[in-house]
Amino acid sequence: MAETTADWEQVLNDADDETVALLIKLSLEDLNTLAEQQAGTADGPPPDQVIVREQWATMLRLYSGRRGLATPPSSQPPVECSVCNEVRPVDDSYQAPCGHWYCDGCLNDLFHAATTDESLYPPRCCRQRMPYDDLASHLFTRARLAFEGKREELDDQSRVYCRDPTCSTYIARAHRADDVAVCPKCETEVCVNCKNEPHSGVCTEQEAIQVTLGLAAEEVVAAALTSVTSAAQLGKPATVRNGTKTAC
Repeated sequence: MAETTADWEQVLNDADDETVALLIKLSLEDLNTLAEQQAGTADGPPPDQVIVREQWATMLRLYSGRRGLATPPSSQPPVECSVCNEVRPVDDSYQAPCGHWYCDGCLNDLFHAATTDESLYPPRCCRQRMPYDDLASHLFTRARLAFEGKREELDDQSRVYCRDPTCSTYIARAHRADDVAVCPKCETEVCVNCKNEPHSGVCTEQEAIQVTLGLAAEEVVAAALTSVTSAAQLGKPATVRNGTKTAC
């Protein structure tokens, strides 16, 4: 990496300012295009490639600053962040579906917070969800990797965690088969229904629920029969409860 950087800087040192500015501009555009393409893949960009790409982009910008080259002006006017009220370039900002603008810094703070405070998930503004694929390129490496690492867990409505209290790792759906989940960290097996040790037959908790429901149904039937019997003896309409409703 160091030799490649030195060779690249030597090429830039030997070129005139106009050529250098064009080379840096095109290189940054290529890096941005690559980032967008990789962000659209199912697995996302490999972490090592993300780090190398961002290091190159940073070195190019630093070299441009040392060389005293002017930053190409944006074709759009700057915008004001709705969170910190700082005025930032459009390229360094994201517009939420509701129309509010977020600078990249505040956007990253929001997505990082959403991985630790579930009340903030999914990230949204004015109660409208922010489409992740539309803003992934605005997230820094740490926030992006943290969010992508928690995204499946936070979206899972039937979460399963390792039953070993010293582990408690989330078990993704890829590690579940039938009614058994296997912890990817310590390989402990978990029943996906009762969250205890795998077993044959119906879960104890599920069996208890079925018994409770059966007893409740029997009580409803018994109450209905009592009402009908009493009404018949008194010659009055019978009152029968059906769930939460009463019929006469």
